[in-house]
Amino acid sequence: MTDSWTLTGGVRYTEEEKDFYAGQAYLAGHDIGEGRNFPDYADLQKKWDDTSIKFGVSYQVNDDALAYYSYTEGFHSGGFYAVVQQTKHMRRNQYDPEFSESHELGIKSFLFDRRVQLNAAYFINDYAGKQEESTQVDPETKTVAAFWSNVAVAEYEGFEIDIQVLVNEYLRVFANYGTLDASYQGFFTDINASDGITKIESADFLTPRFAPEESWGIGGTLSVPVGSGTVDVFAKYNRIGEQETDLLNSDLARAPETENLTASIGYYTDSWSITAYGTNLTDEQFEVVDPIMPLFAIGTINEGRKFGVELTYEF
Repeated sequence: MTDSWTLTGGVRYTEEEKDFYAGQAYLAGHDIGEGRNFPDYADLQKKWDDTSIKFGVSYQVNDDALAYYSYTEGFHSGGFYAVVQQTKHMRRNQYDPEFSESHELGIKSFLFDRRVQLNAAYFINDYAGKQEESTQVDPETKTVAAFWSNVAVAEYEGFEIDIQVLVNEYLRVFANYGTLDASYQGFFTDINASDGITKIESADFLTPRFAPEESWGIGGTLSVPVGSGTVDVFAKYNRIGEQETDLLNSDLARAPETENLTASIGYYTDSWSITAYGTNLTDEQFEVVDPIMPLFAIGTINEGRKFGVELTYEF
């Protein structure tokens, strides 16, 4: 628009089609038979389309600083939910697309004769028709059942900042920090599905999954010329806050605050390199449990300490 102002716009058209074919399930294996001759099948097909836009404006404050704002729309198609026993429920349990609107306001800058790079951003992501599996009232049986559906509106709001500093010609260090506040609006479910009482109530107080309140990290790279190449020593430490992994925020399924230390040392030339590395050097191990109410649960454990050597050659 001018030497300082830049306007960006975009339009995206998406069309998705899904086909679903499944037979009715039985409680006993002998009822299925070798030929799996089910008495009824669900043969479904559905198509969704969406036109989404992107808009952005940036202002070049000076040669070393850029301020910007962006608005972006997103689309995630609907689908079918088959964790049911009867084909009539397969036909009924179809869910709609999920839509998002994302706002970001930030600045990218160089400071102190371009030896420091500082970036900061504030963002809000709004989701309409958030797709989740939850316990709802079955309109036919008037009992509770599990559904994959569009449960609510969800909002993710946060702030991120990262900084890189060129200490000298050999050493570069960096740090980053982020906060996140996630919440539901209009979410109703049976909060305690294992108590034998059917009670659908507001669950807006729950925290969406995989949304830690804060995370941060520090690290750096030391590069020293040796022969025809360089020796690079890299290290990074990051910490991620406690986060929910279960829709109903079960204490068993809550992932604890975690830390991760990664380091490597390598020799790099224009055509080949060799690197020794280690991940999760503090050997931080934790289990995330997925309750299957009322009697069972499954769990996963993160990967422990790992070492490796990597050789690369470019022809």
